[in-house]
Amino acid sequence: MSQRTLSPESTATAEAAVLWFTGLSGSGKSTIATRVHEELARRGVPVEYIDGDALRAVFPNTGFTARSARSTCAGPGTWPAGWRHTA
Repeated sequence: MSQRTLSPESTATAEAAVLWFTGLSGSGKSTIATRVHEELARRGVPVEYIDGDALRAVFPNTGFTARSARSTCAGPGTWPAGWRHTA
């Protein structure tokens, strides 16, 4: 696995990326995602963190089936720019 160094200068012209952390309940997804978010922010990389539980809070009628997950993930595209969830 190659490693790339991120800096504010290198991200100024970078394309956007999405990191999805998937796994079983209690497997550490949120812990890892939080640490990645903190490190990217520390390096000055513009980054947003949205947890699946936060999505379910905004879209409460969603479940855990594949169909429900796709529906839940489609929802954030309708959020206003700059919306932030505070856990």
